Amino acid sequence: MNAAPKILAISGSLSADSRTCKITEQVLDLAKSKGAQVELIDLRKHVLPLYDDRENDSTYPATVQSLKEKIKSSDVIILSTPVYHGVMSGALKNALDFVSMDQCRKKIFGAISVSGGMAGINAINGLLFTIQALEGISGPTTLAVPNSAIGQDGRLEDVRTLKRASVMVDELLDFAKKFSSK
Repeated sequence: MNAAPKILAISGSLSADSRTCKITEQVLDLAKSKGAQVELIDLRKHVLPLYDDRENDSTYPATVQSLKEKIKSSDVIILSTPVYHGVMSGALKNALDFVSMDQCRKKIFGAISVSGGMAGINAINGLLFTIQALEGISGPTTLAVPNSAIGQDGRLEDVRTLKRASVMVDELLDFAKKFSSK
């Protein structure tokens, strides 16, 4: 891979002042500082209908087609979710229902959950199961962000969590270079 890796992050929070989105943007800033091209799909703004398993995908709105194309053209996809009842958000799960193995096969994935406490690990596990079902490749380091790592501004401030975010980005970029089929 000669060109800078393309990282697409999908933030699965619909909250108006989303900590998940702010932290995802912070992780993308890290990736950009390390030479990646970055893009964020914020599901608050990239509105998708509920997935209903239509026979003809072309009948879905342009936002669905855009999501699928952006995933297909990216080297790395970072899935970021708030934790609701121990699992990923319904908005992120709905978005992932629109994509297929053809778009995700052998793509590199990162996983971020934002919550308080151990429930974040359960959401990460759900993301990893979904990545596996889509035949993607999960990076070795994930980021489960506890409330204690988040500052008043909604961004990461804990040094250990910031270091883990940096390690995750380094690994994703390294995997993208090693496994890219481009």
